[in-house]
Amino acid sequence: MALSDHQLQILLYLQKVESAKKAEIYANVNFGYYHNWEKHFGDALSRMVNKGLIFREKKGVYRIKPSQKQILEQPQIGLFI
Repeated sequence: MALSDHQLQILLYLQKVESAKKAEIYANVNFGYYHNWEKHFGDALSRMVNKGLIFREKKGVYRIKPSQKQILEQPQIGLFI
């Protein structure tokens, strides 16, 4: 499964902090939406939940799935070119 740049950034941030609120994730990820960011960012997080990349602990709080930690630890060739 190919990850978008935003999804990869979100996963890397959640790997560092384990669990975070939507606003905390947005503040630490270069997402790029300034107007109505809560809707667009919320939609992106919901897509990640539906794909099984992360899970929602409670409303507005997200955590990385343990299976995703293993994927992130593998070398990613060509991601940052």
